[in-house]
Formats: sequence, C-alpha cells, structure tokens
Amino acid sequence: IEIDVGNTRFTTARTTLISGSAYFQSLLSERWNTEVTMKPLFLDQEPAPFAILLTYMRTGLIQLPETDFRLCELALTLAEFLGMTSFLVEVKSTAKKRIFLETDFERNQERDATKFEELYGSLKASITKGILPKCYFAPCEILNICVHDRIIQAPKRLLVKNSIYFRELLGPANPINYWRESHTMIENAGVLELTLQFICHQTFNSVLYSDLVRKFADGKGTTPKALIGHIRTCTTYLGISEDACESVLRRMHEADD
Repeated sequence: IEIDVGNTRFTTARTTLISGSAYFQSLLSERWNTEVTMKPLFLDQEPAPFAILLTYMRTGLIQLPETDFRLCELALTLAEFLGMTSFLVEVKSTAKKRIFLETDFERNQERDATKFEELYGSLKASITKGILPKCYFAPCEILNICVHDRIIQAPKRLLVKNSIYFRELLGPANPINYWRESHTMIENAGVLELTLQFICHQTFNSVLYSDLVRKFADGKGTTPKALIGHIRTCTTYLGISEDACESVLRRMHEADD
C-alpha cells in the first residue's frame, strides 16, 4: 500500500498498518479494502512524524528524537489521531516510571500509563505542561547546585531520598524539575557541601571540615558553636532527619578528637 503523507510517499504492507493503528484498521477493513487500495492513501500530516510511527508499526521500537521536541510532539499527537494505543501506552508508562524513579520499564505498562493520565491529564495537557516528551527521556542524574561562586554536584536520586526540600523540588508533584540540570541556593557553600556529601554518600570530608573550622573558629579549640548552628540550620532547611543531623555533628566531634 502507498500512502501520501504531506507529498511524501511511503510504501508498506496492509498488515503493518492495521496491526498498529485503529485508524488504518478501520480504513482498510475487508469491506473497503479493494476500493481504498486502488490508489495511494492520502494523509494530511507532516511526513517526519509519520515516519517515526511507521517505524514503530514495523519494528515495535520507539525512536523519538531527543534533540527535537517539536517533532516528538507532532509524533505523539499524530499517534493519538491514528489510534496507536500501544505506542502511547509505552511512552506514558516510560515517562511515569522515570518520574517515580522506577527502573522496570517492561512491567505493568497499561497500569502505569493510566496512572500517568490520572496525575497529568490528557496527552494534550501533558504536552502543554511540558511533561511530554521531556519526561519520556532519561534525565541527567546529577544536579549542579549553585551557591554563590561555587557549584556542588549531587546525585538527584539520593537528594530526593534523603531530603524533604529536594523531594518537593524534584519529586513527582513537579516532574519536569527532575530534568533540570542546575538549582541555585543561598546557603553557606561549605556547610551545604559538607552536609550533602554526608547524606548522599555517607562520607565526611575532613579537609572541607578543617576549612570550615578555621572560618568559624572561636579560639577555644573545639567545634565552633557558630558552625554547629549553621549545620543545624542547613539540615532543618533541607528537611533532613534529626538522626542524620546528629550523625554529621558526631563526625565533626570525632574529627576534633
């Protein structure tokens, strides 16, 4: 069968079209088969998004271009028009799993696609909000936290896991935020870096701590009270558990000893 899409000709098998698209299944039903296939079908759409969908119908592989969101949006809306349910289910399911930091992309796709729609609305709504196609693609897992003239890098998954502040910033309620590459904060850079390193990696940076002690030194040879206050303020602001805060302070006292 030949299809004219935006003055571009595509040739494919009838079975390919009817197996992947409710639109073509209806158009190419046995009743209309002879009449319709005598001449090229005409589809008043752009050829580039149709080529993406035809590849999916042929191979089952979704090949959306991560560098061209407009083309992705056209492919998604055309898929909806053509009744390509399985294509849209896989896209929405994958986006939902990425938003919720899940890793099993093959399991429960229909359930996850339904959950995506419940949370973020129709295809048009999710595109308008910027959730699709962005959240279909894998995000950068490192967040660059800009503090004054310093950049602190931290893994997003661990930030979301250990900090209420970052959970609200990067979590499912604001899904596209997880795809951001940087975030600006106004905390003390050294205190923030010391705290984030500990809650994300369970490591204590003794060199950084020594620099902070010198900065906040009170002349008594012990952990400066001002530094302790900054640590407590930082952990409270970040929504870190009291146990985690006490662990940081304990490591500070151990470093003093």
